[in-house]
Amino acid sequence: MASVSVTQALPVDPQKAWDALSDLAGWENWLSIHQNWKSELPAEVTEGTRVTEVVSVMGMANKIEWTITHVDAPHTVTTRAPGWPGSRSSSPCRWLPPKAARPRRSTPRSPAR
Repeated sequence: MASVSVTQALPVDPQKAWDALSDLAGWENWLSIHQNWKSELPAEVTEGTRVTEVVSVMGMANKIEWTITHVDAPHTVTTRAPGWPGSRSSSPCRWLPPKAARPRRSTPRSPAR
């Protein structure tokens, strides 16, 4: 099965990112593929939360039944959903402090050959 992994650095505080992500009613303001919700929206995003979203990709609508599988607000949220027939989606989102505030990690290098 094909796999896609995307990482994007955003200049935003983790709490602000979490506030936008956990405000499901506001997704239409920033998520271009979001069309609408087919389910009631929860007051709070927690592990086990289930919501049904309609998205449009390349002009084709698709209903996605998201399940929140992990939450460590405001740092991490992971969702899982079946997608188009024969596919599935797992979307871990993780927010890190700016690079300057992260501890440096030393990685051993292989000797040149």
